[in-house]
Amino acid sequence: MVRLIVSLLFMVASLGATTITSVTFEGGPSDPTILVTGTGFLPLPATDGKAYPSGTYSGYDYGRELYLYDISAVWDAGCGTSVATGCHDFIGFDHLLYTDTTISMTYGSEYTPYFNANIFKLSAGDQYLLHVHDATYGGTVSFVPEPASWTMLAGALGLALIAAKLRAASV
Repeated sequence: MVRLIVSLLFMVASLGATTITSVTFEGGPSDPTILVTGTGFLPLPATDGKAYPSGTYSGYDYGRELYLYDISAVWDAGCGTSVATGCHDFIGFDHLLYTDTTISMTYGSEYTPYFNANIFKLSAGDQYLLHVHDATYGGTVSFVPEPASWTMLAGALGLALIAAKLRAASV
């Protein structure tokens, strides 16, 4: 009976556990979008406030509940502004779309000046750790290439329209 109770408690506890199954970086180093998939992401972590509180910058910190640490370049984003979290950054996350299974976010507006000054830069090949609640996921930054070039697609559509007009004119 005790084993059954312990097993049930373990199963219930694991149902609420956060699991990260993948992290994808879209765009490029100067304006990345970070996509996270998994389970148990809700509830949305409480924010510690703006990462760079003065001025009109965007980007919020989430303590130790949601942040990305660039191991290679030794900087983080989203890691909290309070003394209790033991970390602080100036970047934070913006455009946060958050469900129980998917997170999509960009860096706050302060990323651009730091990126341009070569201070904080998420680069292809960097090692990273991403934290969501009690889950950690690590890997190597690799940017997903854009789908088929929009220029090529527009060119192909243009040629198709010209061919259709030529066919219509010859009938």
